[in-house]
Amino acid sequence: GVDLENFMRENNPDAIILRLGEVTEAAMALAPNLRIIAKHGVGYDTIDVDAATRRNILVTIARGANAVSVAEHALALTLGVARGIAYQDARIRSGHWDKAFFMGSELNGKVLGVVGLGAIGHALARICTALGMDVLVFDPALPEGAAVELRRVGSLEDLLAQSDVVSLHCPLTPATRNMIDAQRLDLMKPGAILINTARGGLIDLEALADALEAKRIAGAGLDTFPVEPPELSERLRLLPNLVVSPHIGASTIEAGQRRGHREQAAPGRLSRRSERRLQSPQKGRLAAQLPTERQGRGKHQVAIFLGPFGIEPVARPGQHQGPQQSAAAVKDRDGKRGGIWV
Repeated sequence: GVDLENFMRENNPDAIILRLGEVTEAAMALAPNLRIIAKHGVGYDTIDVDAATRRNILVTIARGANAVSVAEHALALTLGVARGIAYQDARIRSGHWDKAFFMGSELNGKVLGVVGLGAIGHALARICTALGMDVLVFDPALPEGAAVELRRVGSLEDLLAQSDVVSLHCPLTPATRNMIDAQRLDLMKPGAILINTARGGLIDLEALADALEAKRIAGAGLDTFPVEPPELSERLRLLPNLVVSPHIGASTIEAGQRRGHREQAAPGRLSRRSERRLQSPQKGRLAAQLPTERQGRGKHQVAIFLGPFGIEPVARPGQHQGPQQSAAAVKDRDGKRGGIWV
């Protein structure tokens, strides 16, 4: 946005650590010294990775750092829907006592369908297995012969038809945008719950509103929205079987501490020149190796952009050690290949 562009123009940083905000090519163009964008989180759909590649800028993410926090939040939303916690809270506060009328549902013995078996999907599967749930997995990015201890299904449609709870843990790409639409919602069980702690654009919200109003599914829990802050329609806001939260799945003290120590290159078409600028001098801690011609300055400008809530530039000494790197080619859900550094 405008805040970030002004910030880039004024500071011309060598590196930025980003929690909120969208990094466009226009913003990158205003900081010719920029060599690395470190996302203080996992999702990188708000960063123009193609533009970064063209400009030889490395993009990194804190992969796995927020997995437990987001998985626990997905479970919290599931329980919130299954037991009507938010609705009953509001009822009590308005003077009602529905003990004689309300009936929730247990999770034990139910089937959890996980869409996207990354770190968060794995964490949620472990938690829900301990609760006595059976777990199904659909993830087209997993190789056919991959060793997975969970039961895989061959299609998203199969998972939707068999699951009592469906939890989304996949990136937002052209292929996954609005992948939960009216047709696929119709495949879900009448008592099923839909949970989204990944990206808001994965669900067609109007189709979801139709399904919730008609009680074709039992309920939904959403932590992410196509536009944030969301502009929810009146019928969505009034639905008692919808539980929402303001994209806070990763917002825990523990996840914040881990994100400061874990960074990986985001899957994308990064140039070899960019890839060489990532090094790990100690246990997963990120260090950006800036070009030789800039190392003589003694200090490099590391810019921490906190989004609309504040901007804080910080200067740090340029200290670099020899890189200890390994790379593995990965394929993202668009079928593109890239380099991921661990």
